[in-house]
Amino acid sequence: MKRLLTLLAIFLCVGFSFSQEDTIKSLEFEEITISAIPQKEIAFKSPRHFILDFHIDSTGTFLLLKHFNQYSIQTLDNSFKKTFEMPLFFHPRFLFSDCMGNLYVLSKLFMYQLKIIDGELTIIDKIPANYYDYIKDCVAVNNKGLIFKILRYNNQSTEYYQEDNTDSLIYDIYTIENRELERSVRETQEELARREESLRRKYDGDVNQRSLTWEEQTRSLNPRSGAGVEIREFMDQKAFFNNFVIQPYYNPLFVYNDTTLVFDHVNGQMVRITEERNIVSKVPISYQNEKKWKGEMHLDDSRGNIYSVEEKHGAQIFGLISMNKGKIIRRSKITRHAFPEKIIVYRGHAYYLYKEYFEDNLNKLFRQKL
Repeated sequence: MKRLLTLLAIFLCVGFSFSQEDTIKSLEFEEITISAIPQKEIAFKSPRHFILDFHIDSTGTFLLLKHFNQYSIQTLDNSFKKTFEMPLFFHPRFLFSDCMGNLYVLSKLFMYQLKIIDGELTIIDKIPANYYDYIKDCVAVNNKGLIFKILRYNNQSTEYYQEDNTDSLIYDIYTIENRELERSVRETQEELARREESLRRKYDGDVNQRSLTWEEQTRSLNPRSGAGVEIREFMDQKAFFNNFVIQPYYNPLFVYNDTTLVFDHVNGQMVRITEERNIVSKVPISYQNEKKWKGEMHLDDSRGNIYSVEEKHGAQIFGLISMNKGKIIRRSKITRHAFPEKIIVYRGHAYYLYKEYFEDNLNKLFRQKL
């Protein structure tokens, strides 16, 4: 009996020690592999710079840095060694890579296009910042031209269209819609408008009697007697509608080589489209129905892999999607770092910004193998 208890204690201790180590674990079930891969490392840290933003692609790694009121952009090679640093004499907001792969640093008034020439980072163009409002809706590009996204019908319909290079005409690529859902949202919006009009007539008193207007009551959050509960209930319903109901569904489009993939999460389909804008297949998908699905996906265009992201207690779980079956075939978890900032997937790694400790003033650029 003592021997049995001793063996049991040893087994539990060993099991516990393995569960505490940041080691490779995998569970295979119905063609899914769940992995927690330990190959996490600090790609960049600085004893005096805060990383405002970063970007990584085939040309290198770009870091937007701040030290007190001084700003700069630093480039790194594939070994994450510093190759060049360019001071900025304006207040930068963030880095932006457009659908054609051009990289910009944005200020309040201008976009500055960046390019590495003969090993040195150079600003090659300066354009008004309102160009961003146009180009941010460009989601991809192929040999036929630029592909744009537009939202319609209270953000319930997503349309993708292309500006063709050859004839400069606009062609539809794919539309994601749910007529029943669109009608329900429209009817709810109309009902809210009718109720708001009714409440305005009820509580907007005679100005000559110095009664509070609707706007004054709403701003003060202390409406006159008898109106408070009713107005607050309506404002809560309207806020819920604006913040949750009419938020657009996440239906991304990716281009890899000569294939366009649309992930229609409204209707549960992965749609494959040729460069000639012909639909060749529709594969059922269901991972988006999981409660922990974050509504986020990443394309690793260096390898042609697409990942769906889940979130559990702040931990990010990347699911590699099979391009043939539309199912997640492997999951990789970013260990220990909950709620990482700005994730970019490149060459099989997830890059992100993170403060290791709450009291840290500076952050670091991490990467973890997926």
